[in-house]
Amino acid sequence: MVIGELRAANAALQGQVAALQAANQSLEARVAELERRLGADSSNSSKPPSSNGLAKPARPPGRRVEGTGQAEGQRRRAGKQPGAPGAYLAQVATPDQVIWHVPGRCGGCDGDLAGAVVTGVEARQVFDLPALRLEVTEHRAQRRRCGCGQVTAGRFPLLRAGGPRALLLPAGPPAPAGGPGRAAAWRRARRAARACFKCGEAL
Repeated sequence: MVIGELRAANAALQGQVAALQAANQSLEARVAELERRLGADSSNSSKPPSSNGLAKPARPPGRRVEGTGQAEGQRRRAGKQPGAPGAYLAQVATPDQVIWHVPGRCGGCDGDLAGAVVTGVEARQVFDLPALRLEVTEHRAQRRRCGCGQVTAGRFPLLRAGGPRALLLPAGPPAPAGGPGRAAAWRRARRAARACFKCGEAL
């Protein structure tokens, strides 16, 4: 009797252990799934960047790229990168213009330096873009009379599609036949062109 009861109790305990092990595995799988969902963001899942919230996701460490000191896939810093060749504006041999700065008085005795011996020259170059200005080209169309009596005028060129824009303004105010409205519009166009391109009285 005792041996049979022990065997029955042992079998019951083994069943309980198997059930607990199965429940433990199920809980571990659920915890792993919840942790995966909690750590998911736009960098390691299909979630949009707007789901990241205010905190930026940490980038996973990658292998180092040789010669840069940075991990592969790491966002680069602004400016020159480590190991990249530098770029700068070097002095040119023939500048567009040279401005001399000649000392007039001695810094020690305040004597006149006119005709004094030049002992050295230091050069510093300034790189600058030229001022933007409007280049005006006047087109003049001739009228010629043929021997038959017909007068033919030359044709003004047409602006190419997609080419540089231009303002084709007449050399003088419009004819009175255009009326005061046309004359006022012509004057406004000239003022706008002068203000935009700073071309003075060129227009």
